[in-house]
Amino acid sequence: MPPGRCTAGAETNAMRSASLHRLIGVIAAVAVLLSFHDAGAYVLPGPYLVSRMLRSMGRTTALLVVQKQIIYGLGENQPPPEIHETLRFQFPNRFRADSSTDSTKRIYVQADAQVLTLLDGRVATADSRAELYKDLLLYRDRDLLTARLARTGVDINVSSLGHDGPRVFFVVGAAFPDTATPQLWIDKQTFLPLRWIVGSQALSEAQPRLEFRYLKWTQVGEGFWYPLRIECYRNETLIREIRVDSTRLNVTFGRDLFDIAALKSGLAETSEPAVHAAPRPEMDEVRKTIEEFKKIYH
Repeated sequence: MPPGRCTAGAETNAMRSASLHRLIGVIAAVAVLLSFHDAGAYVLPGPYLVSRMLRSMGRTTALLVVQKQIIYGLGENQPPPEIHETLRFQFPNRFRADSSTDSTKRIYVQADAQVLTLLDGRVATADSRAELYKDLLLYRDRDLLTARLARTGVDINVSSLGHDGPRVFFVVGAAFPDTATPQLWIDKQTFLPLRWIVGSQALSEAQPRLEFRYLKWTQVGEGFWYPLRIECYRNETLIREIRVDSTRLNVTFGRDLFDIAALKSGLAETSEPAVHAAPRPEMDEVRKTIEEFKKIYH
């Protein structure tokens, strides 16, 4: 065969190969576009997504968590304070957090629909919105969690599909990319929660928009998952970070730990101490303690 004809045949084969690769690329691109179109055309309903999320998170009877909270934004010229905490989860609806700083001890108890906060052994009325992050981890029951989400404005009958870079997730409560509405993000692959937005940008300064991000999900027991880092944002500014030091499953807790009536028995309300309740130095210290924790637990 003449050399010229051989060369022409090789060039023709190369052109055919290049055309085939281009055609494969076009087909792949169309397939991706169609998959996104199909995903946008039908999204799993919100109630199913919540149930699927709870199934992925897993169940257990009780959980003990040792962690620390790092608080940001309290002062420019001082390191962020750290709160050391021991959390007790009695699933599905009992919770206790024992917290301490260098100067103050705090106990927060939630049992069913009741809540109690104690500061240095006194009943306090400090705002507990910062404790909301744990409700997504505590209420591992669809009815309880659905009711809790509804009270924070999340409409679970609304769902959509969203993406952040390569990560794709379900949005319960809003049509992506709307982030001004209360909503819950659930990872499309793992069905574990990623973000929970509480409140809206239209709320007043007294009730700012809060957002919780659940990071570093880790299997801490057979079929049970827990985030080792949680971030809390207030009006899109990071105000606290939770870092988990250790976890223990199926710990036996005494019922008295969650007995709000017993804990309140004999304790005095300290939000507005009476003039005759204590000497002036003690009153000043009480007010100082309350103000400190109002700054931290806002």
